[in-house]
Amino acid sequence: MGGFMRRQDRTGLRGFAADRRCSLGSVERLEPRGMLSGIGITLVPPPPADGVVIAPPTTAVAPIQVSLQVSLQVRMPSSAPNGLPVAAVISAVDAAGRPLFSASGSVTVTSSDAAATFPATVQLRNGRALVPVTFRTSGPQTLTVTDALVADRTATASTTVAPPVVATKLLVMMPPQVRAGMPTTVTALAVDAAGRPAPTFSGTATVTSSDAAASLPMVEVLFKNGRATFPVSFATVGKQTVTVTSLSDSQVAGIGSTNVAAPQALSSFLVMVPPRIVTGTPVTVAIIALDAAKRPISGYTGTATLASSDTAATLPTTVTFTSGRAIARVTFASPGSQTLTVRGGVAGDIVGAAAVTVVAAPVVTRLAVMLPRAVPVGMPVLVTIVALDDAGRPIMNTNGSVTLASSDSAAKFPASVTFVNGRATLRVVFGTLGAQTLTATSGSISGTSTTQVGEVTIQRRT
Repeated sequence: MGGFMRRQDRTGLRGFAADRRCSLGSVERLEPRGMLSGIGITLVPPPPADGVVIAPPTTAVAPIQVSLQVSLQVRMPSSAPNGLPVAAVISAVDAAGRPLFSASGSVTVTSSDAAATFPATVQLRNGRALVPVTFRTSGPQTLTVTDALVADRTATASTTVAPPVVATKLLVMMPPQVRAGMPTTVTALAVDAAGRPAPTFSGTATVTSSDAAASLPMVEVLFKNGRATFPVSFATVGKQTVTVTSLSDSQVAGIGSTNVAAPQALSSFLVMVPPRIVTGTPVTVAIIALDAAKRPISGYTGTATLASSDTAATLPTTVTFTSGRAIARVTFASPGSQTLTVRGGVAGDIVGAAAVTVVAAPVVTRLAVMLPRAVPVGMPVLVTIVALDDAGRPIMNTNGSVTLASSDSAAKFPASVTFVNGRATLRVVFGTLGAQTLTATSGSISGTSTTQVGEVTIQRRT
């Protein structure tokens, strides 16, 4: 709030520049710059009704300390539900009720409702704080906020808390159709006679089912804020029910139903493999369990064996399914059309297969030594060595190392370098003038490049 602020104080003096700085606890407002001259404060004629006129200073400006009255303000709805949170807004304001956005500090929060829940202390940010308050006692209630450092700086807001919603029954909710053997999430919601949620309902409840073979919670379920959620796995096909009964003094209950479908039966496997593979390169194979309608069986957790027409391939003997899916790493070794077969099921009679084309891995037949045609003597130059196949194409998966030699006995370079992604780099310093060679060798494969080594001559213009 920099700049000039239109203001008239109680002495009738006008012409203060605004410098408004506030903090809770010890709050002071600096309104410096009363215009001082050799005879005191300079007064100006009365301003228009909506402002003041600032007289120019005639000498040095001296600050004047003026106390600023800071208050707290708290607002919340005039009525509040019982057991549900409402928002209370705490603000720092001046004497005119205008917000002080520069205020900061800590305030404590109390209430006439001893059962209410809210943070005991909050921090003002930019002169404001938003506080969630949950009242739990019906009737008129208050919320009071107090400056943590100035006890008499306080504010109170009132509200009327509605009577609590009394639960008369439980709504038991689950999907209209589930599959046998698959966990299903069931939710029990406490409601009143009008079907409104009862968030204050708490306690425990028992769970039973018309399906005697169903998997139910082993202990009572716990309600929190009028709601309980738990898993159920049905085992019997057909219409089944789940009954939830509270253990409180005022017993309430509810029942929900669903149609249980037969579990998915394993019928085949979907084998997902890239259609084209290079020999010696491992690939990831995904295997998915399917039913007769070719739908994934997300609950399948069995095992399966793997086999390939490529007898030299590297692959796991068995795989284990998790949530109806299994992953395997396979490396084919023989070029041509190959198959990968998955066999599983209780009797091992469930089969899935995929065909793949395996191509031979490119073979390094020569090395390309990339050397400038001319280089300066005694100066380092960058040399790149690339592994190539018989068609001159780079082979990116080449690894290993190459040894180096040169016709220049005075040249300086490393004895060997290592390929990274089919490429190796090094620096060479030639020491002998004339045509020189650099040769790279890896086993029976080699490559040579020739360069002209010359002197560097510097000519100066006169």
